Amino acid sequence: MPDLIYLGKITAAQGIQGEVRVHSYTDPIEALVTYPLFTEAGDPTPALTLIRTKGESILICKVEGITDRNGAEKLKNLKLYTHRENFDDLDAEDDYYVQDLVGLTVKDETGKPLGKITHVHNFGAGDFFDIQLLDQSLATLPFSSDAVLSVDLEMQEITIDPEMLLMMEKGED
Repeated sequence: MPDLIYLGKITAAQGIQGEVRVHSYTDPIEALVTYPLFTEAGDPTPALTLIRTKGESILICKVEGITDRNGAEKLKNLKLYTHRENFDDLDAEDDYYVQDLVGLTVKDETGKPLGKITHVHNFGAGDFFDIQLLDQSLATLPFSSDAVLSVDLEMQEITIDPEMLLMMEKGED
């Protein structure tokens, strides 16, 4: 699956005519419907046609070949991907695809390994990493310039300020 980029997920049926709600991770959110879409296994999905947006990350879409709510409900939780080749190279030095960050070794500024990134989330207030620490506990870290000192995709590692990690573990601001 390294060739596939996760774009979004069908979260629910919408209405009675076969529309679905799609949580989009693209920027802009409408861009999701412009790509050829695939399942996690690499199989093509039916084409989506944008009807309207709802909020900052939800699309209401018509699904090719789906004409009723029952058909739309069968698509709930379907993750939508496209091939990496459908994207241009990233412009900014500090832009990354989520798939490129998951699995990176997390180190402190002295080079001491702390764990690995297991997930990247965005709940509307910016990106956050889930990190499985070496002792198997889990921690969360914001993807901010204060917390993330450097990202080296070639070396497959990210250097962080561990004090930010401890602050997050303790639930402090």
